Amino acid sequence: MNVVYASNNAYVPFLGISLFSLLKNNGKLDKISIFVLADKISEKNKEILNDMVIRYGREIKYIDLKEMEDFIPFHFNTFGFHPIVLSRLFLDVLLDDNINWALYLDCDTIIDDSLEELEKLDFRKDYVAMVPEMYMPAANKKLIGLTATEPYYNAGVILFNLDLRPDEGKISEILSGAKWGAPIQ
Repeated sequence: MNVVYASNNAYVPFLGISLFSLLKNNGKLDKISIFVLADKISEKNKEILNDMVIRYGREIKYIDLKEMEDFIPFHFNTFGFHPIVLSRLFLDVLLDDNINWALYLDCDTIIDDSLEELEKLDFRKDYVAMVPEMYMPAANKKLIGLTATEPYYNAGVILFNLDLRPDEGKISEILSGAKWGAPIQ
């Protein structure tokens, strides 16, 4: 299983808790490869995370990001979120070509059970698998162009099918919301 987080140095405490919950509850998985899309994480914090991951017999790799602005050729608005939240949209270029799929998790996600079932999920024809947000106020939906009855999908847990790496047109379509000022994260 490939698990991806995005974090800056300030979020390392949350990342550590999420990583611990992932590792503690998924000991039966044959392999867990952890990738951290890293924005200026200190060597000391990397060492702390490395020690925890090694204790569970797993591997962790840091992908140091340049400024997110370098990935997006126009002004964008994350409405207060750190620009690193957009890095999940670029897994197709940030991860090696031999990685077929990856589970993206926000740093504040707690894993309280095994993720084994995700490895059995068949979504070969879909770019992503996501879950609807349980509660999203209608006013918030309206801000991003949705009607009150349309579903809003949680951006903090996304299963990416990297075998269907999107072409440039798809990424542009995804990012077009940023141009008209919708909050993207």
